[in-house]
Amino acid sequence: MSKEVTREQAIEQLWEAGVLDWKLTGPQKIIKQGILEDKSKISVVMCARRLGKSFLALTMAIETCLKNPDSIVKYVFPKQKSAKKNILPIMKTILEDCPKHLRPVFMAADLLYKFPNGSELQMAGSDNGNIENIRGGNSSLNIVDEAGFCDDLTYAVRSVLAPTTKLTQGRTILVSTPSRYEDHEFVQDWALKYQAEGRIRVFTIFDNPQFTEAIIKDALDDYPDGEKDPGFRREYMCEIVRSADSSILPSFSSDVERVIVRSDYTRPVFYDAYVSMDIGGSDLTAVLFGYYDYLNATTVIEDELIFGKEVNTRGVAEAIRKKEEELWTNPIDESVMPPYMRIADNNNLIMLTDLQRDHGITFIPTRKDNREAAINALDVALSQHKVVIHPRCTHTLYHMKFARWDKNRRNFLKLKDSPSGQIKGGHADALAAIIYLHRNVIKSKNPYPMGYGEVSGQGVFQSRLKKEELEDKSAKSWLKSLTWGKKKDK
Repeated sequence: MSKEVTREQAIEQLWEAGVLDWKLTGPQKIIKQGILEDKSKISVVMCARRLGKSFLALTMAIETCLKNPDSIVKYVFPKQKSAKKNILPIMKTILEDCPKHLRPVFMAADLLYKFPNGSELQMAGSDNGNIENIRGGNSSLNIVDEAGFCDDLTYAVRSVLAPTTKLTQGRTILVSTPSRYEDHEFVQDWALKYQAEGRIRVFTIFDNPQFTEAIIKDALDDYPDGEKDPGFRREYMCEIVRSADSSILPSFSSDVERVIVRSDYTRPVFYDAYVSMDIGGSDLTAVLFGYYDYLNATTVIEDELIFGKEVNTRGVAEAIRKKEEELWTNPIDESVMPPYMRIADNNNLIMLTDLQRDHGITFIPTRKDNREAAINALDVALSQHKVVIHPRCTHTLYHMKFARWDKNRRNFLKLKDSPSGQIKGGHADALAAIIYLHRNVIKSKNPYPMGYGEVSGQGVFQSRLKKEELEDKSAKSWLKSLTWGKKKDK
């Protein structure tokens, strides 16, 4: 007959196995599972305030130390002086039921926890060069807590932490709420790049089971503009809040993105198709394919082509032809509807001439005067949901959302490529292409044939009066005088 295991014995067994999931909340378990499933060497997680990200991170650090004797875990946080205030109390809470024979000893002089099995949890702030204190050694796990507020973050990750995992095949985890400033390294070098590939994990205030409706309302009351307040959206919704002064399209918020980025938009029966190209030269060449929905006054971007510096005229021509056939071939008679207009910037007239002469593809050079007016018109259209973009246009979305002006508001700043290189940053060339396309759409042109939608055929009365005559009172009186317009005599 087996003995019944007491709660204390069960806890001791879990500690000995290095399993501490039972200490985590539901969202913390989900975050942890996502990190474990991510095969990347570096994982990026954005968490709202009060989700317990530091508790989770330290729990994972302890588990690694317990399961791997003589292992090293490196733990980085913004300010070295905050260790006693922020880190040590959390460690004390986690370790309160740890069996004595497993409990690590805190060595204040070296700012590390030494475990009985020889493992070490080494800690350092990123400020004032303190990151150098944990340089070297072979680390099984690196954690950067509140990465969005760390100094020299990219140097710390790439030059100090990453080399320590080469022999161990260890991992690095960056966990944080978004930075206050959009030019912080966490945003520019990590969050944006990972977000472009859909690899960043985001957990908001609504993912915290401890936050009741009353608590959420109380958090909202701290911000003048409530849920729309930039501070609330940054701290509790984990949004990268962009500066209206530096952002090219400040209206392209997350709320707008959720509405206009869609794959289920129904193409109208009649439409005018457009192709727009920004020729990059030493940067990217971006080609966008879209149409104008006349009835809904909406510009729709259906697809994109992105070429690197190795671009050549023949390759561009063949890719454009193929994409136009793919998008605009009539399934009934298999005819290809040519675009109503192709537009491009005029910085490479040789390429435009070659496309027309050698390949029969004509691009009209776009006007570039009043550029800010054209950008503002696109920004307003976005705010009014008069632009729709297919989610496969990943470069276009990345460039639209995160492109910024330089200090003089003359040029677009260069964007970083995504970690895998699948999404290129360039000088936001796809953004330039959509600006050209939206600017050159002829919104007054009606693609529908005369009489479309009117009822016709045998047995349908067709008045010979013009519409203007029907609106005339005398014409209306004449119509009423007709026999079929009178009541029948009994």
